[in-house]
Amino acid sequence: MNTKDDELVLVLAAIIFGPVLLAGFLKPVQEALVSWHVLTTENVLIPIGEGAGIDLARLVIAISVIGVLALLTVLAFRRRAVSKKADTK
Repeated sequence: MNTKDDELVLVLAAIIFGPVLLAGFLKPVQEALVSWHVLTTENVLIPIGEGAGIDLARLVIAISVIGVLALLTVLAFRRRAVSKKADTK
């Protein structure tokens, strides 16, 4: 069953990871992300597409975002479990 919490997590994940995944396949998307400083062409640690990727600073930000998404997911599951427990009493 979908709840508002599940939808929030999915929307956040799509907003954050969608453009970066598209950059690996579409050159105009990659160029736009480089111009917006989402991807870089210097000191690339993780290449995404040709000639662009993620450097250390962007990697730290991405790991932080993944951590926040994981936290929101855990909170959503805990809230659902507490709600189900309260409904059964």
